[in-house]
Amino acid sequence: MASIPEPTTAGLTDHGDVNITHDTTLDPGIYHNITINQKGIAVTLNPGIYYLESGGSLKLQAGSLQGTGVMFFDDTGGDNILNKAAGTVDITPPTASTGGTWPTGTTSATYSGISFWIPRSQTKEVHIESNFNLTMPGTWYAQAGEFDIRPDGAATVFNIGNYICDQAEWCQGYGGGKSDGIINMNPTMGASTMRPLLVE
Repeated sequence: MASIPEPTTAGLTDHGDVNITHDTTLDPGIYHNITINQKGIAVTLNPGIYYLESGGSLKLQAGSLQGTGVMFFDDTGGDNILNKAAGTVDITPPTASTGGTWPTGTTSATYSGISFWIPRSQTKEVHIESNFNLTMPGTWYAQAGEFDIRPDGAATVFNIGNYICDQAEWCQGYGGGKSDGIINMNPTMGASTMRPLLVE
């Protein structure tokens, strides 16, 4: 992962704030706040990078969020991405063939297999918490940061790929309908990594 360039905003459209109350398809680019707050609606993300800028958020207060070939870049500096998500999430990571919109000089192949990227310089803790099922089966990357993943409710299932971070907490605060769900990890769709080998 160290050889992959950190995403920039070069060439990306700035969409600002969006407040969604009906079925909607969003295009990749820079967002400050994405708020989904109508029960029963479906929001679809077209392939590409969703660059969530400083001070921003991604709030799923109702409805569902879905997409193929999508990577989130969380430069919000806070803890406001899908925390707490009040709807289902089903988002697959980019591959070399999904295409879409990416920073100038990069393509979907550059970030193949990555679902979630925290800037390398940030040491923040990011909580992903929900009572609803969540599928983001790529790599979750936070070189100096921490992921705290909390499926709330015994029937709640989170499907993720692999993770690369400084620290991680799974199901912190377990019990009583909080952090007591299931986390499935399958690195099949994650980014390619190097396996250390022993040399004699």
